[in-house]
Amino acid sequence: MCSLISLSLRRLALPWKAISSQSVIPFMSSQRCSAIPAFHYRKPIMSSYPRHYSNYTLDLTEVKKFVDAKIQEHKVVVFSKSYCPYCTMAKTTLDKYPISMEVIEIEDRPDAEEIQDHLNALTGGRSVPRVFINGKYIGGGSETTQFDRQGKLELMLKEAGAL
Repeated sequence: MCSLISLSLRRLALPWKAISSQSVIPFMSSQRCSAIPAFHYRKPIMSSYPRHYSNYTLDLTEVKKFVDAKIQEHKVVVFSKSYCPYCTMAKTTLDKYPISMEVIEIEDRPDAEEIQDHLNALTGGRSVPRVFINGKYIGGGSETTQFDRQGKLELMLKEAGAL
């Protein structure tokens, strides 16, 4: 059985920030017990932008122009993140049709946050996917799939001239 390493009463009375990095806390597993050093919890430093492009400055008018141009230039546009299951759902549903669609994967772009902010201003939500047909926002992955099941998606694509 695993023995529990106890901390002194003095340490237990101190706030969490005061616990030394030399403290030892128990680590329990089904096969063995070992002790690992306790580390301070450090609140992450939040920068205003962006996650890994700290020296990058953005021109918001350029972001708006980019998003608006993509929506106007293409009959079908999907703003997406490659790892998002709802984005995959929307793209898979649209892939059933022989259409030309513009898929913009935003997760690695330095202006991803600003694109989502502008999409929020346009559609009332900043989550992805954001699916546009003929310049009109139709919804995300669930809505696109629902329209497909109801037969409305094909009609929207035909009206837009995408099919």
